Amino acid sequence: MMDKWINNNTISKVLALAIGVLLWGMVHLDDVSTTPVPTAAYDTKAIPNVKIQTHGLDEDKYVLSAMETDRVRLEVRGQRSDLTSFFTDDYRVELDLSQAQPGTNTYPLVPDLPDGVKLVSMEPSMVTATIEEKSTKAFTPVIITKGVPSDGYQLGTPVIDGSPRVKVTLPKSQLDEVQQIQGVVDVSGAEEDVTLKKVKLKAYDKEGHELSGAVIEPPVVTARVPVTKGYVSLPVKVNYTGKLPDGLVLSKVVPNVDVAAVYAKQSDLSSLGAYVPVTLDLGKIKEAGTTTVEADLQAPGGAERVEPAAVKLEVTVSPEADVQSSEEVITGVPVTLKGASSRLDAAISSPSDARIDVTVTAPADMLRDLGPEDVSAVANISGLEAGQHQVPVTVTLPEYVTLAGKDTSPSVTVTIKEKSSSAAAAKPDQGGTGSTGNTNSSTENGNKPNTDSPPKDDPTSGQQENSGEPSTTTPETPADPAAGDGTDSGSGSTGNEGSSEPSGTGGGSP
Repeated sequence: MMDKWINNNTISKVLALAIGVLLWGMVHLDDVSTTPVPTAAYDTKAIPNVKIQTHGLDEDKYVLSAMETDRVRLEVRGQRSDLTSFFTDDYRVELDLSQAQPGTNTYPLVPDLPDGVKLVSMEPSMVTATIEEKSTKAFTPVIITKGVPSDGYQLGTPVIDGSPRVKVTLPKSQLDEVQQIQGVVDVSGAEEDVTLKKVKLKAYDKEGHELSGAVIEPPVVTARVPVTKGYVSLPVKVNYTGKLPDGLVLSKVVPNVDVAAVYAKQSDLSSLGAYVPVTLDLGKIKEAGTTTVEADLQAPGGAERVEPAAVKLEVTVSPEADVQSSEEVITGVPVTLKGASSRLDAAISSPSDARIDVTVTAPADMLRDLGPEDVSAVANISGLEAGQHQVPVTVTLPEYVTLAGKDTSPSVTVTIKEKSSSAAAAKPDQGGTGSTGNTNSSTENGNKPNTDSPPKDDPTSGQQENSGEPSTTTPETPADPAAGDGTDSGSGSTGNEGSSEPSGTGGGSP
């Protein structure tokens, strides 16, 4: 039976096929088992300083004023390829404050990790935070300036257009620290008003530190900073002191600048006077000829500085016989009364404006800038009683200027009245108040140009103390006699006691 199967060709073929398949399977099974199967590599990684992201807080009502830390440290695990492909910013930690209430509380932190990365640990996993309610308060903002305007210009007070109040919202604990709400306007090089429509406002505490987080409504304002000229241009006028040698006269004095800029506060500009004086010391000039003298300009009262600070004077001195003089009429010279009794009222009744015209002679160049303010006219009414009197006027002129013309002895009509009893009771005898008042007036006007008195020991100037110093007290319309006290008649100061009267009408002449 067995022999039949073996000898059977079909059976032999089947057996051969089975053996072949078995051998093939054995060979390939060895190949599969010797090939390694790859396995995934996992690793851990520390992620420091991951910022905590807050969300859910009602920012219209609350503010997160404090948090014990704003960063955490994460330790994560994942495939090495994943861990190396992610950046620190791909890891997030969130703090949900949607249910937060005012006060200090501890809240859980929730990590938000990239796909394929698992959290191993998080430090800290909880955070303590303080929530405060917001509060609002109204403030008046101010504008401060930065930089300086162009030379010679001054800044006025900044002005805010529209509503002068703004609302500031901060946590209650910070709102009490607000000292000032301010904006800044740059005025560098400005020569006219500076106006900005969007000046940003900021809140500052008492130490000048900015309070960050302040909500200001409106956040910007329109502001204007006035920029004005901080100086006035005034003419330069020459005063004189000292005396030239005998036989010499001053022929011409020409400053190298005619106008000086006087700088002062805006409020003082109108009271700086009419000119800038400079004093020439004639005692330093010893011979005839032309010389150049440098002299400092004298800043008027209230001035901060004068530019230029000094001028050069071209001074021409000639022998007296070589100088040709010219005549000029100076109109409207105010007459001052002097020596009125305290029990009497005095007023100049003629001329009605208490001013006279004076004809003078001097070298032509010396007359160039001569005006009423350079001439002093005083009527002495000492010893006169009530009534109408014709009183001579003593005229004092600048150095090297003399009276000329037909009338070298001008006079005025003075009306003197007894004071009423009520006025006398209200104003008791002052014993020389008028004198004091006029003396002060003469002193104040001593800086007028061309009016400085020559030295008291100058025999050519007369014996008066105020030789060469014009009075600038302008007489006014005569007042009701009952209203005065004798010290100021309304037509000019009636004092000047204490300074001797000039001996002649041309006391200022050499």
